[in-house]
Amino acid sequence: MSWDLASGSRLALRTTRREQRETVWRLLLGKLKPKRGSLSYAPRVLHQGDEEIWKRARPEASLEDNLHSRLFEVRPWWKSKRHDQVALMHQLELPVSVRKLPLRSLKPEMSARALMLLMICAKAHVFVLRQIPGVEDPMTQQVFSGWFHSFSGALLLLDPPERWWRVCDTTCVLDSSGTAFPLNTS
Repeated sequence: MSWDLASGSRLALRTTRREQRETVWRLLLGKLKPKRGSLSYAPRVLHQGDEEIWKRARPEASLEDNLHSRLFEVRPWWKSKRHDQVALMHQLELPVSVRKLPLRSLKPEMSARALMLLMICAKAHVFVLRQIPGVEDPMTQQVFSGWFHSFSGALLLLDPPERWWRVCDTTCVLDSSGTAFPLNTS
């Protein structure tokens, strides 16, 4: 299987087995080496996974403190314009009290919004998403949609809900033998 992910491209990969999904995830993030072939990213291309951002964040620190890391942009792009982090916090309806709490003490809805903010602010060129953040939260979904359509890098979605794989440039299905087939989404 071979893909060239150019800036702005969106690829959905649908797997037929849970093990496939885990294997592909680990391969794409460099946690597993391919048995045959190779996996490479262009030099100086930063690739990131949604769960990796959350794992790298310091759980004892607040969202604001985590955003001071050099891993994040101070004025990231969202909806084709630069926004400062505070404006994005307002957009996600993250109250000041929540921004100052340790990440580990956030309730699920606020955790999803915090993850979405970390994703928007991350200095990454390729994002591998194992799940769409805040599926139950309309606010997070609205912000994710704006980010999905305006993120300048490449997005690779693993087993996204139909709503999302239908708007990707390319959707492939990985069959039970491990062969990828393009899926006609029109």
